[in-house]
Amino acid sequence: MRFAPIGIVATVLATFLLPPAAHAAPTADTPYPTFKGDTDPVPAEGTGYHVRNQLQAIFDADVAAGAGSGTDKDFWFDKLLARTGNLPGGSNGDANQYLFSRGKAVFMKTHSPGVLGFGGEVAYIESISGGQGAYTVTASINGTDVTLTEDTASRKQTPSYFRGVFNNTANGLRIVETKFITDANVAVTNLDVSSTNGSAKNVVLTATSAFAKTVADDSGELTGSVRAFNQLTTIFPRFSGDGFAPVDGTLKQTMAVPASGAAKTKLQLGFTTKEQPASTTEYAHYKGLSPAAAYTEQVTTYNKWWADNVPYLDTPENNIDKTLFYRWWLMRYNFLDADLPGNDYQFPTSMEGVLGYNNAIVLTVGMFVDDLKYFRDPVYSYGPWVSAGEVAKSSKYVDNPGDPANWSNSYTEYISEAAWRSYQLHGGPAAIAGNLAKYAENDVKGLQQAYDTNGNGLIEYNWGAMTGNDADAVSFDWKSGNMDRAENAYLYSNAKASAAAYRTVGNTAKAAEMEQFAANIKAAVLQYLWEPAQSTPDVMGLKGNLLKHSLVNGNEKVPWKEINNYYPYAVGLMPKPGDADYTQPYVEALRLFADDTQYPIFPFTTANQADKAAAAAAGDPGSNNFSVINSTVTFRMLSSALRNYPSQYLNADYYKKLLYWNAFAHYQGGDNRYPDQNEFWADGTTAGGGAINYRSWIHHTILGATNFTVIEDAMGLRPRDDAKVELDPIDIGWDHFTANNIRYRDKDLTVVWDAPGGTKYYGADVPEGYSVYLDGQLAFTANKLGKLVYDPATGTVEAAPGVTLLTHAQNEIQAPQDVRFPADARIVDVMAKAGAEIVTGKPDVAQGKAATASFSASGRGPAGAVDGTTVNEPFWGTVGSPNASDSIDIDLGGSKKIDDVRVYFYKSSTTATVAGYSAPSQFTVQYDNGDGWKTIPSQTRVPAYPRGNLNQVRFPSLDATKLRITVQHAPGFKTAIKEVQAYDSGVAAPAAVNAPPLADAWLDSSYSQAGSVRLLGTAQDDGNPGTALTSVWTVVDAPDGGSAAFEPANAPSTVARFTKSGRYTLRLTVSNGTATATKDVVVQATALSEGEINVASTATPTASFTAGWNAVAAVNDGKPSLFTGGAQTDLWGTWTGSEPATRWLQYDFPSAVRVDKASIDFWSDSTTGGSGVAVPKSWKVQYWDGTAFKDVTGATGFDPAVRGSTNKVSFDAVTTTRLRATFNALPNAAGTAYSAVGVSEWRVFAAAAGSIHGVDARTQVGVLPTLPATVQVTYADGSTLPVAVAWGQVDAAKVAAVGDFTVSGFVNGTTLNATAHVWVRGSDPVQINTIDPVTVTTKVGVAPALPSGVTVGYNDGSRQSGIGVTWAAIDPASLEKSGTFDVTGQVAGTDKTATATVVVGDGGPKDEAPPITVLSTDPALPTGWTFSNVKVTANATDNQDSSPKIEIAVGSGAFAAYTAPITITAEGSTVVKARATDKAGNVSPVTQVEVGIDKTVPTAAASLVAASRSVVITGADTGSGVAAVQYRLTVGGAVTQDWTTAGAPVPIGSSATTVDYRAVDKAGNTSVTGTLEVAAGQAPVNVARTGTASASYTPGWLTADNIADGVQPTGPVGPNTDVWNTWPQVGEQWIQLDWAAPVTVDRSRVWFIQDIDESGAGVAPPASWKLQYWDGTAWKDVTGASAYGTSATAWNTVTFDKVTTTKLRALLTSSGTEEGKGAPGVQEWEVYDVPGTPEPAFDVQVQAKTSCVGGKVYVAVNAVNADSVPLDIELITPYGSKKVLAVAPGKTAYQQFNSRATLVAAGSATVKVTGGSVTTEIEAPYGAATCS
Repeated sequence: MRFAPIGIVATVLATFLLPPAAHAAPTADTPYPTFKGDTDPVPAEGTGYHVRNQLQAIFDADVAAGAGSGTDKDFWFDKLLARTGNLPGGSNGDANQYLFSRGKAVFMKTHSPGVLGFGGEVAYIESISGGQGAYTVTASINGTDVTLTEDTASRKQTPSYFRGVFNNTANGLRIVETKFITDANVAVTNLDVSSTNGSAKNVVLTATSAFAKTVADDSGELTGSVRAFNQLTTIFPRFSGDGFAPVDGTLKQTMAVPASGAAKTKLQLGFTTKEQPASTTEYAHYKGLSPAAAYTEQVTTYNKWWADNVPYLDTPENNIDKTLFYRWWLMRYNFLDADLPGNDYQFPTSMEGVLGYNNAIVLTVGMFVDDLKYFRDPVYSYGPWVSAGEVAKSSKYVDNPGDPANWSNSYTEYISEAAWRSYQLHGGPAAIAGNLAKYAENDVKGLQQAYDTNGNGLIEYNWGAMTGNDADAVSFDWKSGNMDRAENAYLYSNAKASAAAYRTVGNTAKAAEMEQFAANIKAAVLQYLWEPAQSTPDVMGLKGNLLKHSLVNGNEKVPWKEINNYYPYAVGLMPKPGDADYTQPYVEALRLFADDTQYPIFPFTTANQADKAAAAAAGDPGSNNFSVINSTVTFRMLSSALRNYPSQYLNADYYKKLLYWNAFAHYQGGDNRYPDQNEFWADGTTAGGGAINYRSWIHHTILGATNFTVIEDAMGLRPRDDAKVELDPIDIGWDHFTANNIRYRDKDLTVVWDAPGGTKYYGADVPEGYSVYLDGQLAFTANKLGKLVYDPATGTVEAAPGVTLLTHAQNEIQAPQDVRFPADARIVDVMAKAGAEIVTGKPDVAQGKAATASFSASGRGPAGAVDGTTVNEPFWGTVGSPNASDSIDIDLGGSKKIDDVRVYFYKSSTTATVAGYSAPSQFTVQYDNGDGWKTIPSQTRVPAYPRGNLNQVRFPSLDATKLRITVQHAPGFKTAIKEVQAYDSGVAAPAAVNAPPLADAWLDSSYSQAGSVRLLGTAQDDGNPGTALTSVWTVVDAPDGGSAAFEPANAPSTVARFTKSGRYTLRLTVSNGTATATKDVVVQATALSEGEINVASTATPTASFTAGWNAVAAVNDGKPSLFTGGAQTDLWGTWTGSEPATRWLQYDFPSAVRVDKASIDFWSDSTTGGSGVAVPKSWKVQYWDGTAFKDVTGATGFDPAVRGSTNKVSFDAVTTTRLRATFNALPNAAGTAYSAVGVSEWRVFAAAAGSIHGVDARTQVGVLPTLPATVQVTYADGSTLPVAVAWGQVDAAKVAAVGDFTVSGFVNGTTLNATAHVWVRGSDPVQINTIDPVTVTTKVGVAPALPSGVTVGYNDGSRQSGIGVTWAAIDPASLEKSGTFDVTGQVAGTDKTATATVVVGDGGPKDEAPPITVLSTDPALPTGWTFSNVKVTANATDNQDSSPKIEIAVGSGAFAAYTAPITITAEGSTVVKARATDKAGNVSPVTQVEVGIDKTVPTAAASLVAASRSVVITGADTGSGVAAVQYRLTVGGAVTQDWTTAGAPVPIGSSATTVDYRAVDKAGNTSVTGTLEVAAGQAPVNVARTGTASASYTPGWLTADNIADGVQPTGPVGPNTDVWNTWPQVGEQWIQLDWAAPVTVDRSRVWFIQDIDESGAGVAPPASWKLQYWDGTAWKDVTGASAYGTSATAWNTVTFDKVTTTKLRALLTSSGTEEGKGAPGVQEWEVYDVPGTPEPAFDVQVQAKTSCVGGKVYVAVNAVNADSVPLDIELITPYGSKKVLAVAPGKTAYQQFNSRATLVAAGSATVKVTGGSVTTEIEAPYGAATCS
């Protein structure tokens, strides 16, 4: 690079070649590339060289020169990467269209430079809301919109800003925009508006954002809310502009543009979030700045960051230098710091290609960490590996669950290895290394468990994409099948990293374990993958001495290779020359690099090119791409090979050329003006100076790494574990270089090489030679490049032979574990959120302690909350808890001092997380120190309110023996805790603060139901006082006459419905009983008309069938229409592969609704009948009439169903509690097959209401009124219905004194409001003065429906509705013709008379609907029978008659009037019938219930069928009949099968077995238990029938139980009721049997399925299979196995060495590799036990069992002499034996044997019994046990 003095140099385009290498390389025919573009691509620096911080010196010089004052005065870093114009274009170019400026989480996924503002697709983490720009700006003059055209030649962008020029020549208008996104996610646009025709003008600017449209206050800004990608968080956009004002959801300003000069303004859109408070403060800050000040602050702050955070790098080749700084920028640009509380993007992390896939896949994280570790703040390199470890479920690393649409695993990653190097560089308290050690251990063990299916210690796989090289990896094309892979090298290096980290924390045992793990990997690689010298060549002409992948089946070496084959060299796994185990010429494998037809330097492809050519010739060319991933792994290999594996095949020249070609690849067309790293490239050549003829569509990605190798290899800095500095460069002939201002532990380190005797590149103050500076002070200088190890403590340097020290001095550097960070450093926060306490270093006294809980979900026990890790799983979870609150108690194991408790809550987000969990509404922390539970006093919490992940509670120190966390679950969720930590920090707690409750709410941007909004709310508290929170929604402000209904009104999240369009202010009030908080939400509402209310949201949806990947609940979730594509969880679907002609959806409403319209959105992926998911041919709606579903009448719009738009239908109004939509699936042409059906939304609309009856309510002073739950609604057709009402909140102040007021209520399904007039009175006695008259209408001949209550007036002026009344009988003659008459009624409890006027005539409703009658029984009779007396209750409802007359008939008796419930006592079956008649004379259908009473117990019998060794159990019952016969099996005193229904003869194993049996009748009576003793057998028994079957995958139409259902196959195919398969899934699958107690087995047989059509689709026997058994801790292959057959027409029998186990698994490798073709299938699986020994010669009862004593497993053996003579008894176990002589009859021989282990597999003890000359042995099985 160029240092001062600086001259003015014009930019010159040039083409130039590099000088030839100083040393000939084995690939000397590979030229250096030719770079094009600027002769000097690195701008002048404006300053001399500064050893402490060169970038700071450059920045200071920039500021002094006026940088940042305008776009013509750029900072050095901006100049370096500045782009102008729109070149290069074409299919390979990026056209300078991608916005380089971004924030922590906000960036432009796509960018439209031709749109004023931020056009394109804005992203928060990833694209927001389906892909919209942040905001756009348009202009108009004199009311006419002006078209603005970008002048692309004037386009300019730098990393810190983008500048565009827009013109409208006709109107003489120019607008220059300068825009940028700040670090805290504020999108700012400066606008300079000028006249180009010399005339002044008024220009109206309009700024529009889809995200901010609401005026919340008088601040002049627009606000909104929007869900981020995958609903990971909610963004609250705030949009404003200088001089702009809100107008109709936009910002407008009229600018007076002068004839000359420019008018200036500015817009800013802040993407604010709760978890990023800086986003709010930064938005407010930039809002207050002038346009010029905003620009200056942005570019200055942005460029200062480089001086603060990255090293300055300089080499002799400026084309390389520019790529190094470009890559610094790429790493910053492709980095996410969203800080989302929870289990996804909580931690800062690198992202692979934000402009493309934008994922945190684990494959590349290690590469990024290698470069990111040179960012000076360790948060950039620690964040990614901490993130990977914390979401790994305590197993192998997986892709971040924030974006589950990725591979979610990889075996080709070296995260832990790279993480350890980052720790070597930055260091920190040992707790950081502790986290890394555990992550790394979990990863390698998890990988081995997942991928080592053949048990040889190596992972294997069969899919090229899993390597990260996709179709470029040629070895997978050799032959199909799993292969042991050379990528196992990364298990070695990651295990070594774990060992090193464990050593750092002092855990030598774990360190040794992980070292042994690594050693085992090394041994396996050498055993299985190294091919020694061969006498005959392989198909590629090579005679061994190579590392080759190995096919698992047959251990066949794969001759086709990749760079991946050399990973073991890169990580130092291969023995090195001079090592004791260097027993093979391992360096000979490197010979292929000397041949550029095998491994060329450029293009640096994945595959060995000779092998790739062979694959292509064989018809499988695949792809042959290359990327920086490939150069990265080659750099790593060279770094190791050139130091550790010296050979004639590789030298420094190879490395140097790779550096140059790697830099060349970054430049589009080799032009240094246009850097653009794509995801991959293709068709590269060295000819003509080099060319890349294809660049992929993902631009400016960070893939692979480069800067690390320049620093560590070319410049030589080698991170170490100790407090020393090591240099060991690869000398490539450079005469100068520097790595300046590297943060090395606690020092700033600079490396400088200035070759003696030549040009002094770094000034007079820097000595010639090879130097290191620490904090700007010279540490040492050597005369030449070479290996040097500097010990700062002594000032001594170990130098390689031939290297002379010129100077050296003493200094200080901390060892990694001695480094400490300031308490406010971001890395402290990051590690705390990962559970590592790195400030005080105190131990967590809760770790590993005993924990209990009030409730635990299955598999989510409380131990998961004290296991010492905050990794996302395991955790304590409460899904399924019936409680509003739950608690976890931790026994601290004695009195402990604590002053700091940390609670880490699990938070559900995407489908990659466990569903149903959220941070609680509040939690309390209590302690017990022997005198009962007490709330911890004087708590200070950070944060004050619960959040996902870390919640810290600090308080004055106290003594505690137990700790309790009690959570109040958030509405709609349950709570999970990943970890509870407790510390005695010794740090004084801040003063306690009792925060008020938190009320927060906002609009749900994903909700799109017309006429309503969904409000997402939060109601939380800080746990003080800990009382349950209450929430209520109210209306603060509304348009005149408008009101809002909330469903529900008492939950933080609700749906609001509006009666009038306009602006509403809605308020959420949250109370903890002593304090309240409120949050107002402004809504610009649109009201619906009567008859447009969708009542579907109140219903519960069910369906005839729902595919496993779909959700029936999606049909009424209110989300936007979805007709194709989208997430499968956002729709209901029925695809199974075999579809019926009809499917149905059903809504069950909590109470009756009256509806007359519906609409539905059909989802489809096919238009062909009989395949896929297609819109049905037609559909219909049915309603429930109380007894059956009936078709609606008057239906329109149902046939045909419509694709791609909403289907709207109508029908005659019905009143019902259930509605069903039945779909006639689309058939194929032959009508023999049908498509599946899919629905994304089904809406049901209430019929239009005409009026709502008013309500009066009387209450006493100080007492809130009791208002009715329903009101009477009259519909347009005259029908009436009681409908639920949601009354508004009553303010207690309104009942504080005598008076009256009204309360409005919102009625389901109507826009009409109910009104209740509330009268507040004292306690004085009152009397009724008036009774409101009642008017009802009816038709001629129809009795009127008179109300059951009337409204009365009291003498104190108050009124009350609902006072009961008994009406007089009506003379039927009064109804024979039109007219009016009165009916009197007696008011309940009074002597008053009410009057009802009955209008008879055409105006009255005609009642033609019969009542609905329901009979209910107590107890309920699910089987029709019970063993007790039964009470039968009859009820009837009617549309008009509130009290229909009910009649009941018992048995054969006649109908009689029903007055009260009846009781049935007679045994036997009794039929009870009921019917009802309304006042119109309509009679309901007869409803009946059959009551069965049986009080007599059944009998049971059992017999042994010796031939089949099965027990037949029968039952008899004279009453209700036998419902089931049941059995229980006991072997050796242990219950092996608890009570189970016997549907067939019960198979018995060959061991002696006690069979208990019983019968249960339909009434629930249980027989006396019988017992049948079955002696030990001599023949093996199929014990599969006694196990529980499961499988890796089972399609919805089958069940895993079919695997061992006892149905004998007869041919290649069986019915679905008897078989199992995995169709359409292929790959490796398994079936499994689990037994309740150990079984000893040695033989199995399987009958497979053959059902393949001519296309190859269907089910077939596996290509191969094998058996594995569970040894108590892991799956192991059975040994001694005979051949594994694959017949579908006969049994495939396998014998093997006997095993005692509780689980057996068959691993099946599919014969097919394409989905749907060759899925494995099994008709029946049998497993035979080892024949038991004959009946012993002696009667001795034996038993063995395991138990835990002192943390160790003991095996206890007990033998009782039940014989009549003394016997010698010997107890024999794997852990010892004991012999007892002359055991008398009735006496016992007993011994406990100490295994001295914490884990023992299931097994058996042997009891040897001798009497006289006869000896017999008896086996006593025992179960596995684990003790801690």
